[in-house]
Amino acid sequence: MTVDVLVADDEAPALRELVTLLSADPRVAVVHTATGGAEALRILERGEVAVAFLDIHMPGISGFDLARALAGVRVRPAVVFVTADESGAVDAFDLEAVDYVLKPVRVERLHRALGRALAVGVPDPVDDETIPVTVGATTRLVRRAEVRWVQANGDYSRLYTPTSDHLVRVTLSELADRWADAGFVRVHRSYLVHRDAISEVRLAGQAPTVVLAEVELPVSRRLLPAVRDALLR
Repeated sequence: MTVDVLVADDEAPALRELVTLLSADPRVAVVHTATGGAEALRILERGEVAVAFLDIHMPGISGFDLARALAGVRVRPAVVFVTADESGAVDAFDLEAVDYVLKPVRVERLHRALGRALAVGVPDPVDDETIPVTVGATTRLVRRAEVRWVQANGDYSRLYTPTSDHLVRVTLSELADRWADAGFVRVHRSYLVHRDAISEVRLAGQAPTVVLAEVELPVSRRLLPAVRDALLR
């Protein structure tokens, strides 16, 4: 079993080091990164991260602030503080951190902290499918929960996440069938959209569309009744 982790640190060298060390651990699927507390919180709110490695002293929202805010996220990850501050350990464990790793970080110490985090239990996103995608010379797993919309491309489909897009060898029709119960709506022969990604619905007029933050997609006349029922019920 592999998991996604988050590394939040405003110091670029420290961030790169942690990403390198965690990426080499076979228990880690994806390392998400943030250079500040606000960015880290946005990632954590998606509910994809099993373990959060947090620096304490970051501008704006600190690592301690993040740990307090995690009570309100959909899936609460295990928290490991990674810091040069020796004085914060008591506060860290009051915030239910599973470990407190001091910089400079030793690889065996970091890997032991990950083991402790996984031992307390991995958050389980509800019925979340993963799809293998090729990124350069490597293969990573994209969770269905990351996908905002999908575009047909012959016998392939292109998955669009908030940060990237990936071409996968599966048809849009197959994904529409598999993902219907997960909130995905077929709006056009070429497009499949997650309901939660839609910010505006324009179904009247000659050119009905659904609007996402990053794109406006057409709605097929043939599918209009089903789309209206799925989105406006």
